[in-house]
Amino acid sequence: MARIRGKKDRFVSVLLTKDMTHGIDTLLSARETYVPQANPYLFAPVGNENNYIHGWTALKTVVTAVGSSLKNAAAINSTKLRKYVATVSQVRNRMRWNLS
Repeated sequence: MARIRGKKDRFVSVLLTKDMTHGIDTLLSARETYVPQANPYLFAPVGNENNYIHGWTALKTVVTAVGSSLKNAAAINSTKLRKYVATVSQVRNRMRWNLS
């Protein structure tokens, strides 16, 4: 379990799977090569001491880069992606446990 800062600087507990923990450990093992030690953020831009990567900005950058090959690039944003992931997670969980 990890605690992350949520809205209004409140902390939120997040459950991590073994795969997630392994991924985070991999990021941390290579971190000192790319990110200054003074930056406390896990997802930090390369060479930036006082900032973190904004997920919505990263998503927008990728959508803009491949936008011409998408049918409706404007429909892909962080809010809709979050809702989609939540819905798919619930459906997969129901299928896994054979709930109706």
